[in-house]
This record gives sequence, structure tokens and C-alpha cells, in this order.
Amino acid sequence: MLNDKHYRGRLQLFNHISPSNLSLLISDLREEDQGVYRCSTEKEHRDIRLNVKGCELVKKTGVEDVTMFTGESVVLPCVCTDLQDKPKSVKWEFSIPAIGISYIQEIYPEQTGRHRNRVKLVSNNAPGNLSLLISDLTEEDQGVYRCSVQADSRDVRLSVKVGRRETSTHSRKTDTTRPSEQPQRGRCGEDVMTEGHQDCEGKPEDRPEPDVVTFCTK
Repeated sequence: MLNDKHYRGRLQLFNHISPSNLSLLISDLREEDQGVYRCSTEKEHRDIRLNVKGCELVKKTGVEDVTMFTGESVVLPCVCTDLQDKPKSVKWEFSIPAIGISYIQEIYPEQTGRHRNRVKLVSNNAPGNLSLLISDLTEEDQGVYRCSVQADSRDVRLSVKVGRRETSTHSRKTDTTRPSEQPQRGRCGEDVMTEGHQDCEGKPEDRPEPDVVTFCTK
């Protein structure tokens, strides 16, 4: 191992500090580092089995459904449980629905068909973020997409609707009529505009009062 190019710059021994400490530090572990390691001296040896877990995908129950509109962009989610995990390889495939059979087409990293030049990963400097961005959606883009890393995978079903996403707006009507101009009910049952302050007999009041109309009963 000490002379293997695969481990170059990633190994460190401790026997220069303590001659009896023969432990080995391996930095920046990779999936291909997995295996059995043997430490040997003149008299005996010791074997250690190293298991290196790669990216395990975060999954939801069943197939995740995503709905978008034509012309929009969409991010199909696919992330490792640890965002610092760097999978050895990642592949996105598109299942093209057909009568009685579905055709599987790789769209990343090999960009083929209608997805050419419209897809890319959105890692954001996180090796374990394998989410896929698809731009300028069309109706033909709807279907099932599969994200695969080694033996692990997850599916996302994309539905694409024609048209534009509606935005809900709530308008409020503002009453700009001044209080003194509010329609009131006169003694004859007609809507009138009050001006000044009068009682039901039409006589002016001695003191100012709010613009209130009083209904008189016979």
C-alpha cells in the first residue's frame, strides 16, 4: 500500500512518533478503498476488514410526484443522506411511456433525445446533492425519472401541464365617498344626501352632531 499510486498522499504512519504504534491513517476514503487490510511484522500479522459506505439516497415512500407547467424549469430531487458523500457515479434516466412498454433513456450524464442541453446537476458545492435541473419544460417531458447511484435508486414522476401557473390576487374595494355624502334614508323612504344637521322635522339643531339621520315612525 505504501507504494501504491491509488493511496498516494492519503496514508500516514505513526511509528515515527511511537515505534510500537503501527496504526495506519487513510484519508479521503473512497468506495474502492473497501476491502481487507493486513498489518504484518516479522512474527505475526493482523487483518482488518474495512467497509466504506457510499451514497445512500434519501427516499420517500413510493414515487414522488412533481407537477409543473410548460416553459418552466424544475428541480427533480435526489440527495444522499450525507451531503458530503461523493458517489462513484450518478445516472439519471427517463422512462418514456408507451402502449404496453416503456422505453428507458439515459439523460445524464449522457444527454440524449429531447433533453439534450437542457439538463444539469445542481450540486451547490455539496457532493451528495444529485438533484437534476430541467429547463424549458414541454409536455413531452412528463414521465418517470430515475436517479441511480451504484445499487441504490429513487423515482420521481413529473407531470407537465399546458399553460401558465395562476397567481391568486385579492382585490379590495375602497369606498371613497365622504361620510357627509353617504346616502341616507329620508322620512319618505328615498335615498337622500344629507347636508348639515337636521332632525326629522327639518329644523336645524342648536349644537353640532355627527352626520346621523334619524328615522321617525308615525
